[in-house]
Amino acid sequence: MLARVGEKVITAEDFKRRAELTPHPNVGSVNGYRGNRALLEMLVGEKLVAIRAEAQGLAQDAELQKKLQFVESQAVLRELYADEILSKVEISEADIQRAFARLHQTQVVKFSHFRKADEAQRFLQNVQQTGSFDAAMRQRFGDDLPEEDYIGNVTWGEVDAALEEAAYHLKLQEISSVVKTARGYFVLQLVDIIENPIMTEGELTHKRSSIGKVLRTRRADVVSSQFVRQFMERKQVVIKGPVFSTLCDELQKRVAPQGDSTEKPDLQLQEPAARALEMFRQSEYWHLPLVTYSGGSFSLAEIVEALAQRDTPLDRRSPRHLRNALRRNIFAVARDLLLAEEGYRRGLDRRQAVQNEVRVWRDYFLYAMLASQMGLRAVESRTVRFSPALQNLQNGYAVIVDSTRLQHIQLTTIPFMAVRPGQWNQFVVPPWPVWF
Repeated sequence: MLARVGEKVITAEDFKRRAELTPHPNVGSVNGYRGNRALLEMLVGEKLVAIRAEAQGLAQDAELQKKLQFVESQAVLRELYADEILSKVEISEADIQRAFARLHQTQVVKFSHFRKADEAQRFLQNVQQTGSFDAAMRQRFGDDLPEEDYIGNVTWGEVDAALEEAAYHLKLQEISSVVKTARGYFVLQLVDIIENPIMTEGELTHKRSSIGKVLRTRRADVVSSQFVRQFMERKQVVIKGPVFSTLCDELQKRVAPQGDSTEKPDLQLQEPAARALEMFRQSEYWHLPLVTYSGGSFSLAEIVEALAQRDTPLDRRSPRHLRNALRRNIFAVARDLLLAEEGYRRGLDRRQAVQNEVRVWRDYFLYAMLASQMGLRAVESRTVRFSPALQNLQNGYAVIVDSTRLQHIQLTTIPFMAVRPGQWNQFVVPPWPVWF
């Protein structure tokens, strides 16, 4: 136990996961005990408001229960991920030492980004023909393009792994081949190497934890892609063509053509998928199967409900963009529903880690429901000061903090989100409470 607020407990693991897996506000920029104490004060405030919310009966709210069911399903997915993916990932001492070596230098590169591989290849051929990366960039963007617009630093562990690997293999002034990344395609030129200062023993120990997480996440991504692909192939997942085509056609009709300023579109070019698909609630398609798989199907209504939990946008810049975005969203939802179903079949929802995750989110949701009603205001400084309303709550409950344990908690410097390849980032722990 790191802290107790009334009957609510904040464990050291709760604190570390919250601090390392979500971007925290300005108070977290204070290092060491002071920073830890400021972050813990925020969690104490969250628990106090959650206690008040429970006393008002908000824990029985139907919308809250729906959110917690989604949280549980995501936690079940992570337990399945741990069993099938993380347990198979191994990191050697040699891997860590190679990462340490790269941490001692930063690669300064000129770069050009492309959405398509053939565009990147044509640019590379132009660089090779002209003998100048700069000349090729000016031909692409104009003579007045400043160099600072296409030069940047690559430091180990902070960019796409493929981009990083290419940058660290280049010699000075060397041009890379076309580099495929999760964000598209790049061509690089290494123009400088900055030697970073030698770290102290304490800094090395701190960095070792970060290095391990980066390496494990990257290796896990590869294993995850293989597992998910094989799982979905066994399930024989299919998006029903006629229903899918009708959805795309109807959605596209509700967007005004580009350049048409005389007619206001019914829907914006970027809009949450679930909200856009709500227009079909009264249609014949609402309860028809949209996705089929061996042993069952998901209706349009079920897919829309799952999309609503994720708040993912549809891209309607063109019919092609719309179809691709909608297909990706539907496939990702079907994948998660099927993987969660497998996790529940294995009884993973009964694991303590899942129950702890639901507990943490429950308190955050309760806090969020009541904070605005209490008139709490956002923290704007590195020091958390409770409002009179929150101070009154604090006076009513015992708050116990293990200061010794708090002082010895070391947080890694690289925040992580739970990411599976092809899926949007998702918080695995709640955002930080900021109203006090």
